Amino acid sequence: MTGQASWASVPGIGILEHAISPVGDVALAVRLDKTLKHDFIAGFSANALLQWVYPLPETARVDPIGVAIGLDAERAPEAVVVFHDGDTVTILPELSSPPTAPGAVRGPSENATP
Repeated sequence: MTGQASWASVPGIGILEHAISPVGDVALAVRLDKTLKHDFIAGFSANALLQWVYPLPETARVDPIGVAIGLDAERAPEAVVVFHDGDTVTILPELSSPPTAPGAVRGPSENATP
């Protein structure tokens, strides 16, 4: 499956890793500069809206970064899972747009309380 990350670009010198969910949400691991210390994760919903940016801890990163979306649908539906720094796993929020956002592709993952 293919997905569109954004209509606009994100700053950086390279994409280290990416993940695309079944509905088209995209998470990108981006290297900001040549120091090898400034990397971040940018999360985009399927309608190409930037949902959040998560800076990875500042450290010289020689180990690869891994990114997955919706790894465990029962415990972390559509969550972004990032493997970084050789021994660290970070769970980030889901990427879906609110159901009222322009171009949203699906409703909320749980029912709202009345």
